[in-house]
Amino acid sequence: MANSDLPNLPGYMTDATAELQWAERCERHGGERHELGSSHQGRPIYGYRFHRSVSNDAHDGRSVPVVFLLSLVHPMEWIGRELHLALLDQLLSESGPIEILSLPNANPDGTARVEAALRSGRPAWVRGNADGIDLNRNFPVSFRRRSKLIDWWPMWRPGPAPASEPETKAVLEFVRGRKIQLSLTLHSFGRWIFYPPGGQNRPDTITDAHGRLVADALRTGNPLQYQSALLAAWSWWFRAYGIEIDTLREQNGGWTYLVELGRSSFARWGFRELAQPFFVFNPRIPQREIDGVLPLLTRLARAALTTPRPGSAPDSKA
Repeated sequence: MANSDLPNLPGYMTDATAELQWAERCERHGGERHELGSSHQGRPIYGYRFHRSVSNDAHDGRSVPVVFLLSLVHPMEWIGRELHLALLDQLLSESGPIEILSLPNANPDGTARVEAALRSGRPAWVRGNADGIDLNRNFPVSFRRRSKLIDWWPMWRPGPAPASEPETKAVLEFVRGRKIQLSLTLHSFGRWIFYPPGGQNRPDTITDAHGRLVADALRTGNPLQYQSALLAAWSWWFRAYGIEIDTLREQNGGWTYLVELGRSSFARWGFRELAQPFFVFNPRIPQREIDGVLPLLTRLARAALTTPRPGSAPDSKA
């Protein structure tokens, strides 16, 4: 990973450094950068397409499987972008045809505000976009508005309507009409791998298949003790209305997982974290978390790419 130019923050990319890293991958692998839209404050939202193929592959005419990687829906969760780049590199290094849709920064206004807070040393709790909307509750499937009486509360503000936010629209535009084999959305923290649905606790055959696939990957090797669960069943009181994985499952299909990376880093950064929320959500040494979880997610990706899409006929082609 490239070191940050932020003082005392080794191992984390700033937005400028991240753009250079993705540009380098585009140049090396023939990738394409697409401007998907603009944020509330006019910052561009970029998605990247990469095509992995090997000339001597014996490909039997099946459609090329598509993987979608998404990070920084929540702008304090920088460990997600670090793992995103490592997973992108891993997938591009393997054999066989594949298309990768990579959206490293879904919330550029939020990450810019977090970066400014880190540079100034002034605390900032930033979970939403520039309008204070939690993008992770703004997706169409299972969207639910909440009472204006509690709209002051900064957690889980869903917005006035489904996909009301330009950042949400950009994510949906990137995957619109695509038949996706695997979607991984990268968050922090908790060391969980969640699968849909999040908005209602009604397991079905597709839910069960998601659980079996990730359970197999966890059994093979799991040094950091990640766990898996149906998101809506994580706790009896919890529902994630309007979360991205519910929309991705319904509109794009395929294997769909939300990964909560790392443990809470409270008391591991020193006194700084008592004032700056960033240090609670991100490990002090991100490479340790990446080294521990990357083999697990690589196994999960390999399994997803070689297993028929959940809910499809046994003989269907990915």
